[in-house]
Amino acid sequence: MKGAILLSLLPGLLIAQEPCAISGTVVDALSGHPIERVKVFAGSFDTFDTGISSPSIRRLTNAEGRFCFERLSAGNYRVRLAKAGYIDTVYGTRHGNGPGLAVAVNASQPLLSPLTLRMTPQAVISGTVTDAEGDPTPFAQIRVRKPSQLKNANFDGTDAEADEEGRFRVWGIAPGTYYLSAQPRTPRQPTRNQINSLDSAGQPIRDKEVETFYKSALAVGSATPITMKAGQELSGLTIVIRKATPKHISGRVSLDGLSQGLPSLILSGEPTGAFNSVSVEKDGSFKIEGLAPGRYSLTADVPSEHSRARKEIDLTERDADGILLQPFTMLIFKLSARIEGSSISLEDAPELLNADGSAGEAGQPNDNGTWTFSSLLPDVYRLDFGSNPNHYFVKRLLIDGELHPGGSIDLEKSQPKLIDVLLALGTGRLAIQITNGQQSVPAATLVVVDETTHELLRQQAAPPGGQLEIKALPPATYRLFACEDFDGKEWDSQEFRSLLAAKSSLVELHDAEGRRVSVALISARETDAASQQSGR
Repeated sequence: MKGAILLSLLPGLLIAQEPCAISGTVVDALSGHPIERVKVFAGSFDTFDTGISSPSIRRLTNAEGRFCFERLSAGNYRVRLAKAGYIDTVYGTRHGNGPGLAVAVNASQPLLSPLTLRMTPQAVISGTVTDAEGDPTPFAQIRVRKPSQLKNANFDGTDAEADEEGRFRVWGIAPGTYYLSAQPRTPRQPTRNQINSLDSAGQPIRDKEVETFYKSALAVGSATPITMKAGQELSGLTIVIRKATPKHISGRVSLDGLSQGLPSLILSGEPTGAFNSVSVEKDGSFKIEGLAPGRYSLTADVPSEHSRARKEIDLTERDADGILLQPFTMLIFKLSARIEGSSISLEDAPELLNADGSAGEAGQPNDNGTWTFSSLLPDVYRLDFGSNPNHYFVKRLLIDGELHPGGSIDLEKSQPKLIDVLLALGTGRLAIQITNGQQSVPAATLVVVDETTHELLRQQAAPPGGQLEIKALPPATYRLFACEDFDGKEWDSQEFRSLLAAKSSLVELHDAEGRRVSVALISARETDAASQQSGR
């Protein structure tokens, strides 16, 4: 109860404790029962994003799952939970590695309403790894990855190692859909072309053991996904590590139009997780052998000609022959960006992003206030202005003096010399009330999405009570979500958002307009269900 003095009962004594600056109860997300002896940490929220380590104060929950922090100085705090058998949790986020929501301690009003924090029981996967003959594979490397993690060559999923008898147990798994794979402890990695096509005895490499997905698949497309629920233990799985014939890539880099020097060729891909240099013959031909099945990317750079070519190659099932890389001259142009009616300078250099939102190129500043772009291939890009996009919008876009609608730039059809951008300060305002039926609204995260481009524009913390205001919005149609728990990686997925769209609010905002909007709170259980359904 707000303002209550907690009492600690010791044998023969009743001791009054100081009021709590931050207090609450930790419960099991499935049963709702309180959890005893949870480690609760309160540390500085403001230093989390900077990577600066700050000391945390620790408490343990009692038999009723309650905790209390006394004598906290004024400031914003990040509250984190940890207990064996549960997923590490941060207040306001679904996982323990995000910033979550700040819990503000005010010196003039030190008592806060008690928090309710839910911890999700961990899921566990266990089984055995064998070779093709059915013998155990000792110390095999196990990987458990979500579909979104498979796209990242820098592995960021959950991993484990089998024991000397090939048995494995992976714990700490959050609810969701995963792909399970195994590979020998020391798989051979390709290094250069002619990539280890001979073994240590000087003999040609034949079939070799490679990373294999459950059940017995060399490619994710043929693998069997595993959907895990909170607290589930899936045991008795068998992963058979398959042998595969090493693959090769052959082809040539077109030398047409190149006046001097051979291109440099770089191979990267899922099986390597690294970049490897490849030799190119005088006629532009190349051959890369001894590659594990998987998906690769080849990039040919000709620095002297300022040209580049890139091609994605799938070696999952077969070799790739006859690959032709045709380097294109990288575009060089200048971009001028001004803010209408303001002398405010842009805080960051403008950047042109690829259509999927990945990094393209940041402009290099010139003395005359323009930026030069010099490393882009013909493609469609969109403008990004760093810390400014939530406040400014592209009001006018001129390419070599010709007016173009929207904020995207099509460099496939033209090779401009000058792009002129006029930005305008957004003046729209939204007064938002988050609702939760007849119940009070806890601290939440508001997610703002551009309904036209489907771009995730903003995530903003809403205080307990659910009232907040967003200012300096450009004219657009926005879809608003309010969620009890937040994970930025999930909200990047349009599929995930669509599953929660029924509880969102849609608002069309004109320039200089103010609107009042009511947004329904999405509970942690609803977010969990959407996460599992979308395979996040």
